[in-house]
Amino acid sequence: MIKCFVVFKEKDKEKIIKLCKSASEKDKTFNYKIKPCQLEGGDYILIIFSHLQTEDQAHQRGMYFVKKNKVGEYYWVR
Repeated sequence: MIKCFVVFKEKDKEKIIKLCKSASEKDKTFNYKIKPCQLEGGDYILIIFSHLQTEDQAHQRGMYFVKKNKVGEYYWVR
């Protein structure tokens, strides 16, 4: 399973939750979890996952948060 990880700060939490709820209502393959983050640069980590997600889709989803909506410090795909 390919996952996208987005590290973000407390100030962006409310907007991230709103964007995730909206995305999951529109796209049933958009599954996510938000957990406290131990990594540098963030307070939380958003994990986006799906068995149907391709690596390209995972990168698009990460860019949606970090570049398009300006929430999240950085992201990676694994």
